[in-house]
Amino acid sequence: MTTPAIVPRGDNEGDIGTSSKRWADVYMAGDLTDGTDAVSASEAKDAYDHSVVTSGNPHSVTAAEASADPAGTAASEMATHESTYNHALIISADPAGTAASAVATHESTYDHTKIRDASKIQGRDVASTAPSDGQVLEWDSGNSQWQPGAGGSALTSVSTDATITGDGTAGDPLVVADNGHDHTLSNISDAGTAAEKDYPSVGDAAAGEVVIGTDSRLTDDRDPTTHATEHEAGGADVVDHDSLSGFVANEHVDHSGVTMTAGDGLSGGGTIASTRTFAVDPTALVQALCYDITDETTEITTGDAKKTFRMPYVFYLEDIKASLTTAPSFTSSSSSSSSSDAEKFTIDIRKNGVSIFTTKLTIDAGETTSATAFIPAVIGTSTLADDDEIKVDVDNALINATGLKISLIGTTDLI
Repeated sequence: MTTPAIVPRGDNEGDIGTSSKRWADVYMAGDLTDGTDAVSASEAKDAYDHSVVTSGNPHSVTAAEASADPAGTAASEMATHESTYNHALIISADPAGTAASAVATHESTYDHTKIRDASKIQGRDVASTAPSDGQVLEWDSGNSQWQPGAGGSALTSVSTDATITGDGTAGDPLVVADNGHDHTLSNISDAGTAAEKDYPSVGDAAAGEVVIGTDSRLTDDRDPTTHATEHEAGGADVVDHDSLSGFVANEHVDHSGVTMTAGDGLSGGGTIASTRTFAVDPTALVQALCYDITDETTEITTGDAKKTFRMPYVFYLEDIKASLTTAPSFTSSSSSSSSSDAEKFTIDIRKNGVSIFTTKLTIDAGETTSATAFIPAVIGTSTLADDDEIKVDVDNALINATGLKISLIGTTDLI
């Protein structure tokens, strides 16, 4: 007796089991079919295994289709699969696990070499010519295909003020015309020939070539280095600097032979071989401090401290002078001998109470200045410190003298 079929009441109705109540196993000897396509239990298992590899996205190609039509529908669908489901990511994510093993099984089952050996890229033909070392895949618009080639392109533009002709290709090299000289830019490199570099490899330069040092038409043909040594000291043709056109002797001097000397009141100087500095030297500046000791009309009498003052700063005495408005006269009891101390207008100057003289300052009778004194004064203390007290005494006034003045002559440390 034949087992009857399980048939739904209407087409495309009813399920076997529910989502909560499912059958355990289904045993069958035939195929699963939708009336058009059929798949066996073994093929269903293969499809399930591959869906695990692609994370739930099975191939739309069966093993039979891939084997039967490697360059047709199956190959196209396989390429779609590879674009959608990246096997490399699966291997990277789990290189030692199930995914890597599953992909390896997949590659063994579904031969992708037919896709890798594609004869088109983006629908454009690929030439079957094998490439050589260093070649790249480039587009040949003349044959409308991808093919191996050197890549790159000829030089198409150069920025220059000169005139340029040519397109930079081997058949039409660039030529730069500058001031009437043509320079061909065909193969300018270390590997280029002399002709390509526009100078002769040997002998004299031809028309359009650069003349080099060994050209016989030069008056003294030699290489530049040798030629230079001939003009240096010890060479056969030494250049005399002083004989050159435009030489001016005054513009070319030995700096070590020119000396700048400090004048009065300055220090420093030296040769102009290096930078020199001049400084003001106050000790070289002689100055005079002048004081009125008495008035101009009153007759001067003998006495101490006719004038008292203090030094404004340190002062180094070199000389002291005195003068009178009216010359002194002899007294009735004195003689006219100029050597007598009694007949001299005598002045003493004390620093802090002590005389600075070893021989006092005098003005001879009948004279108005100490410059003509028969016996010059001798200074014993020459340094007057800042704020020293100075007193001027008249030790012998004679008679009739008026208008006493003194001048302290010397230098100071201050500028």
